[in-house]
Formats: sequence, structure tokens, C-alpha cells
Amino acid sequence: MKHQFLRKDPLSYYFIGIIVIFLIVIGGVVGFIGLSYISTERTLQVHALTLKHQTEDNLVALFQSTEDVNENLIMQREDGNPYLENVRIFDTRLRHLVDTTSVETKDPGRREILRSVIANRSTLEIADPQSGITTRYLFIERGVDSSGSDRSRIIELTYTDQPIQDALESNVIYYFLFGLIALVACALVVVIFIRWITLPIRKMVDDVDRIAGGDLDHPLTPPVGAELIQLEESISTMVAGLKDHIRQHQMSEKRFMDIVQLLPQGVFETDLDGNVTFANSMALEAFRFTQDDIRKGVNIFGLLAPQDRDPARQRFQNILQGVKSRGIEVTAIRKDSTTFPMMVYTTAIMDGETPVGTRGGFIDITHLKSVEAEIRKLNQELEQRVTDRTRQLVEVNRNLESFTYSVSHDLRAPLRAISGFSSILQHDLPDIPEIDRKYLNLIQQNAHDMGQLIDDLLGFSRLGQFSLQKKTIFPAALVRDVIQDLGTEMNLSKVEFRIGNLPLCVADPVLMRQVMANLLSNAIKFSRTRDRPVVEIGSSIDDGKQVYFVRDNGIGFDMRYADKIFGVFERLHSSEEYEGTGVGLAIVHRIVELHGGKIWAESEVDKGATFYFTCG
Repeated sequence: MKHQFLRKDPLSYYFIGIIVIFLIVIGGVVGFIGLSYISTERTLQVHALTLKHQTEDNLVALFQSTEDVNENLIMQREDGNPYLENVRIFDTRLRHLVDTTSVETKDPGRREILRSVIANRSTLEIADPQSGITTRYLFIERGVDSSGSDRSRIIELTYTDQPIQDALESNVIYYFLFGLIALVACALVVVIFIRWITLPIRKMVDDVDRIAGGDLDHPLTPPVGAELIQLEESISTMVAGLKDHIRQHQMSEKRFMDIVQLLPQGVFETDLDGNVTFANSMALEAFRFTQDDIRKGVNIFGLLAPQDRDPARQRFQNILQGVKSRGIEVTAIRKDSTTFPMMVYTTAIMDGETPVGTRGGFIDITHLKSVEAEIRKLNQELEQRVTDRTRQLVEVNRNLESFTYSVSHDLRAPLRAISGFSSILQHDLPDIPEIDRKYLNLIQQNAHDMGQLIDDLLGFSRLGQFSLQKKTIFPAALVRDVIQDLGTEMNLSKVEFRIGNLPLCVADPVLMRQVMANLLSNAIKFSRTRDRPVVEIGSSIDDGKQVYFVRDNGIGFDMRYADKIFGVFERLHSSEEYEGTGVGLAIVHRIVELHGGKIWAESEVDKGATFYFTCG
């Protein structure tokens, strides 16, 4: 009963004790190695510092005893200092002394450092911890020569910590070997002790394996330790629970089978050759089979129409190889040789990573097919209606073009006659009363306005037939051209134009020119009563879109009528006050809509108006 004493305390206590002892030993080894490493590093650093001081003392003595000192001589004398990497000699004029010549120091950083050393007449040290390079600028006082020139020297000494790093790296190998040996020794002792203390546990594991193999009556070896005694009780409880779990699993399997049998879709399983191994009641009903037919043997490929069998076999193999499958539509053959369309969904049955068959479901889509045919028929009827309506629309457009032609030609002739005859009367009757001459002038003006109205209406009606020719345009240049053209028709001497930032846009240049012309002429017309008319053209970003605007300081309008100003013949002022046909803004609105954009206005009575628009 060599393990009898282990029954006094839980086994975890012993394992914890082993782990603590192991960690203490490892910590001691690591601490010893760390202290040794730090001690070595400090020793090497003190040695390096001593050599640095010794070198600098030697250099001071050398410069005080010898006139001809150069870099090569210094490096030869200090060959025993492994930390000294480079030496440079500079005079107080910031020149680098190389052998018997001197070279101008061009590095601005070094020149600034040398000036600082000369100004303080003391040694300066610059250390770079990352690279391990330390640069010391040693100032050596040598007085002045007979000409009064300063003979002092600045010695640039470049030291490196690389020898220290090399020495530490070589010692690391020894420390590593020592620690590895100590670790292996400790681990070996721990393994031997653990194997001895866990022998009862291994016996219990063997007993549990036999119970797991099905021998639920096999007795357990008397356990040791409080944990194993509790484990023995847990295993006994587990065996009892296992029996209950088996009973519940059987009930769950029955519940699953009941649900599968109640599904409105067919569910089936096959082996690797496509032979049906299971089919629910809906699947049997759809194909008019019985369970006896399934037991006798039914292959899924024999249930498909001939044209679907080869693609189905290829898809079956792909599914077994792990390829994801979507539903496919096939034509199925019932037991009585009748057919019906169905949609099949299939996946592989896996035993670990090995396929052992397939499982799937199908839906009879006979009703869906009839609905699809009905929809197809409705679509055909709809297409015919669209064709008929399109033909009617073409006919309407053709009639509109005829009407436009009549307006353009038949109405212009009487207008020209009215205007012409009134001019003849004015010319042939110079002595008519002033009131009659005024009437003749009104006739001519109204004839001219009527002609302008006809032109505007024709332009508005033709916009619907206009084919956009979009290209990249420069709005700023376009605005300047429009202002120049308006200058030939209107007096713009008092108008101040402010053209802001106008980014590029993609639009039809002809139509965009019309937009700018109408908006600018509108702004000029309604601001001409001001002492100093101002028209501003600019842009902004609104909700991520480029917005252009035309702003004036004219008479403005009441925002209650903002929705009317873009309609045909919609005027907020009489023609006696402000000329126009009431079509200009309607044309602008139509052009912006053709570009897929939008236009709106903001105004206040007697405070000007602003028209905003986008190009789509």
C-alpha cells in the first residue's frame, strides 16, 4: 500500500507543490543567469569607459608635446582601443585637417556642433543609444601662434559599443547551455515523480475506457486522493445519466422523424450509388411509391427524365466531392410513368471527412410553372400594349410637328403683314395725329412680341425632341461669352458681374448656354432699377452635388409664388413694367430636367432673387 499516504490530502496539493518547487528552481537559475549577464555588461562598460578616458588623456598629452599630429598617427597609437572607430581633427576655423592639408567642413550639422565646442571651449558628447555610437568632440587648448591665430584643435572621436555587444552575445551561449541543462534536469525529476504519483490515475483511466467500451458493470480500482474519490462518484453518476440520455436520444430521434414525415416537401437519403435509403411520406406520395418499393431498391437517376440523368450524375459526384450545390430544376417520372417538374436541393452526408451518401429535399413546382406561364403571357400582352402606346405617341409627336410647322409659317405671315402695313402707314402718313401714331407703334410692338412668343413656344416644344450631346464644358468661359452676347442687345454699363468658382460639368453646351442666357437676362432685367445692379454667378456643394446659382439684387418676388415662375406664361409682373413672354424660365426648367437635374429659386421682395440648378 505504497500509495496509502496519498489518501490523506487531495492530489492537487502534491502537484501544486511539485510545480512550485520547479518554478523556484527555474527562477533561481534565471536569476543567476540574469545577474551574471548584468555583471558582465557593467564590467565591460567600465572597461570601455576607462579606455575612453585613457585615450583622451593620451591625445591631450600628444597634442601638447608634438606639433605634427594627424589622424593616422592617432589611430596607430590607439590601436589597442577596440571601442575607437574613427578620428577627425578640426581647427578653430572649422576646417578638417587631413595629413598636411585642410578641407572646408560642408556638413551644416557638424559645423554647428564645432561652433558650439569652440564657443564653450569644452568637450561635447553626443550619444545615439539605438546605433550604439557615441561621438565626443574633445577640445584641446594650444594657445595662439606668433601671428595671433588660435592653434587649438577639436578632435572628433567616434566610439562604438559593438565590442561590448559581441562579448555579451558570446557569453549568452554559455548562459543558455547552463540554463538548458538545469531545465532538463528539473524536468526529468518532475516527470519521474509525476509518473510515480499518477500510477493510480492511469489504472482508473483503463477502467473508464472499459466502461466507455460498453462494460458498464466493470468495477473501478480503489482511487487515491480526494479528487479521484470524487471522480469515482461522478463516473457512477455519469453511467446512470448515460442510460437516461440514451432514452432521451431515442425520443428525440422519433420526434425528428415525425417532423420529417409531416413536412410538405419530399425528403430523401441515398447511398454513394444513388440508391434511395430513406424517403418521407410526401416523397413517397409524390412518386406514388410505397416503403416496400424502397426496400426492393429505387435509384434516383431512374426517377429522372432521360435528358436530366447525365447532368444529375455529374452534379451528384460533385456534391460527394464537397462542391456546394444550389437547387436545380428537373423533370421527374412517377411510378405510373407520368411526369412533373420539381426543384431539388441536395447535400452530402459526411462521416467525419468521408462522404457516405447524400441527403436532400424536393418541391413539386407544377403550380409554379403554371403561374410562370401566366406571367409570361401577361408580359407579352404588356409588351404589345407598350408597342401600341409607343406607336400612338409617335403619331401624336408627328401631329405636333405638323402643328409646329403651321405655327412657324402660317402665323408668321399675318404678323409680318400687320407689322409691314403699319410701318407703311407711318411712312406714308407723316401728318397723322400723335394718338394714331402711338396706336401704330403699339401694333408693331405687339406684332413683334407675338413673333417672339411664337419663337419661344416653338423652342419650348422642340426641347422634348432634342437629343442631348453631353460633353465636358467650362461654365466660367460660357458665362463670359453669354455676357458678351447680351452686351450687344442690352445696356450693361451699370451692371456689375461677379463670376465665382464654376467647376467643370458634363452637359449639352448649346442647351447650357441657353440656360445661362435666360437666367442672366432675367437677372439683368429685374435689377436694372437699382442704382448699382449686381449679378453674381457661382457654385456650391449641396448634399454632395455640385450646385450652380445666379443671384441678383433686383426687385425679388414673394416665395408664395415660387412654384409658378417656372410655368409657361406664368408672370409675376405686367409686360408694361418688364418685357418678356413668360416662357424663358419654363425653357430653363425643361432643359435642366432633360439633364436629370433640378432647379429652384429663393427670393424676398425687394431683396433680390437667387436661382439654383444642378446638371444631374
